Amino acid sequence: IAMVVAVHAFRFMKQSGITGKIIPSHRAGVVWAIGDGDTLRARHTDGVFNFTVKPGIWKLVVKGTASFHDVVVYTTAEEGKTSDLGEIKLN
Repeated sequence: IAMVVAVHAFRFMKQSGITGKIIPSHRAGVVWAIGDGDTLRARHTDGVFNFTVKPGIWKLVVKGTASFHDVVVYTTAEEGKTSDLGEIKLN
């Protein structure tokens, strides 16, 4: 019974999103989202990335290429909303 309740509870939970844009885009590799036991990976298109995630606190790691450093950003994904991180600058 508990398993059935858990499955239905998750089904009714609205998905959340995380989006952002990496500057300069040609110096970014993949983007990782880490939170609540999940690790997600996304590629970007012209610097823009999107994740569909469960609500909660997420750590995003933007992998820099060549001499550009990785960037770490923390955000909270609210249920049914998309968290827009704006521009993330690689140095």
